[in-house]
Amino acid sequence: AQAILAQAILAQAVVAQATLLHASAAQAPRLALASPSAGIVRSVAMSILCCFQTEGAAPVETVDAAAKTDQAATVDVAATIDQVETVDAAAKTAQVETVDAAAKTDQVKTVDVAAKTDQAKQEWEVHVDGAAELGLEVVPGAGHSLRVRRVKKQGAIHKWNEANKSAEVQCNDMIISVNGKVGDLFEVIKAEKGKPGKMVLTIRRSSE
Repeated sequence: AQAILAQAILAQAVVAQATLLHASAAQAPRLALASPSAGIVRSVAMSILCCFQTEGAAPVETVDAAAKTDQAATVDVAATIDQVETVDAAAKTAQVETVDAAAKTDQVKTVDVAAKTDQAKQEWEVHVDGAAELGLEVVPGAGHSLRVRRVKKQGAIHKWNEANKSAEVQCNDMIISVNGKVGDLFEVIKAEKGKPGKMVLTIRRSSE
């Protein structure tokens, strides 16, 4: 309302000034006495209008600055939240990968231990009299091993089987060493046979 009033006063001043400029010389003093000075009125109106405009501008600038500050703060908070969420997600991913790697390592160790345990159960030593006949029929097996084709009813191995039911030598079992020696086991057995003391045969259970 104040701005409208100032504009009305300014318009009146402009009209008054125009009237004074176009009046005759005789009429000018009378108009000047009857009306306020157009220049003064115009100056006052312009001053009021400028004041209103200046006073109205500050709040706009203040509000605009506050809005920008709030907007910047909101963006900064959002960026911080996104950064925290990204770091948290990366940490969780790394944790999951570590746990998964540890689980796989434990699983491999378990399988490896189980395999070694099974292998150990499938291999054992047979201790017989080195001077006695073994009582075995053997044929060449995988690698340098000998495969048991038949266990005779008499001999050192039959005697062992009678005394050690849980560690019997059976058909298809493999002899993989004799007295700790490997290689051509036919020749090793010939060389070791007849010596006093025990002959130790390492047997492996065949999967066949």
